[in-house]
This record gives sequence, structure tokens and C-alpha cells, in this order.
Amino acid sequence: MSYSVIDALVWAARALGWSPSPGALEVGPYSVVAELAHHLLARAQSNETDGFAELFESVEAALTEPTADGRHLVIVGFLEDLQNVSLNSGMALDYWLTWLGPETQSSWAVLQRFWAGELTADEFNAFVAGARHASSD
Repeated sequence: MSYSVIDALVWAARALGWSPSPGALEVGPYSVVAELAHHLLARAQSNETDGFAELFESVEAALTEPTADGRHLVIVGFLEDLQNVSLNSGMALDYWLTWLGPETQSSWAVLQRFWAGELTADEFNAFVAGARHASSD
């Protein structure tokens, strides 16, 4: 797993007054990003968005200079979790677009296309691995 990516996300999330629970740290980075997604949703629902831009800059950086593990963690871990917790709470996914950079927006759209059945698992996995053919560009 890419701990440099998780370290960058945790560092950026400190500006939001958040740090992962010891239990999440023990389980691993996917548990950490799941907690972060829940925290962001709670802050968004309270209109407490200070620090969102900086956090999503870290997300964008992780996608523009990716390692395979880091890219997977950001897309399949963090972004997918953020979409799921948002949908489960009734928050429109478009709410988040304000903070997403170009690579993050592309990944966000590919996740939506995958879950809508517009991409095969192979196409989605190729995108996550770094291929551009499944992108929404």
C-alpha cells in the first residue's frame, strides 16, 4: 500500500481538525480513508468547508504523480467511499465538484460511469491502474 499517499492525506486533513482513529490505523489505509470520507461528509453537512481545498489538492497530487497503490487507494478507497457516504446520506455528488481538480474530476466521473454500468470491470481497473481510455475527458 502507498503509505506516502495516506500520509499526505492525513497531513492535509489535520487542517480539518481530523486525524484517523487508532483502530483505523491498525486496520490499514482503506479504513483511514473511509473515516476521512465520513468526516468530510459531516463537515459538508454542517457547512464547515474550511480546509477542503487543501485536502483535495492533496488528492489531486496523489492522482497526478501516482503510484499504482496510491492511485488505487485514492480512487477505489477515498473517492468511492466519499461517493457512497454522500449518496447514502442524500447528498448530491455534484456538491463535491467545487473542490475536485481535473484528475480528481475525471476519476470521480469514471467511478460514476462504472457504477452506472457504462464501463466494464476491466475498463475500470485499467483506468485505476493509469490507463486513460476510460476517462471522461
